[in-house]
Amino acid sequence: MATRLPKLPNAVRGKDYIETKDWTVKELELALKTAGELKKMFRKGKPHRYLPDKTAFLFFFDKSTRTRNSFEAGLT
Repeated sequence: MATRLPKLPNAVRGKDYIETKDWTVKELELALKTAGELKKMFRKGKPHRYLPDKTAFLFFFDKSTRTRNSFEAGLT
């Protein structure tokens, strides 16, 4: 059974992260806390439906990081 996380407040639902200055401290803290919880669940092998049918894009400017990310994304 999938683990359920608390629902994100409307203030951050669907909000794009382009620059830190576009988010309040409270919104950034919530995003980091949620990311931490998702990471813990992943490590424990607990499935979730927090981002159903969504695709994430990450941009890296360091070649080694970009290559590693591309490789990992291709495996999932």
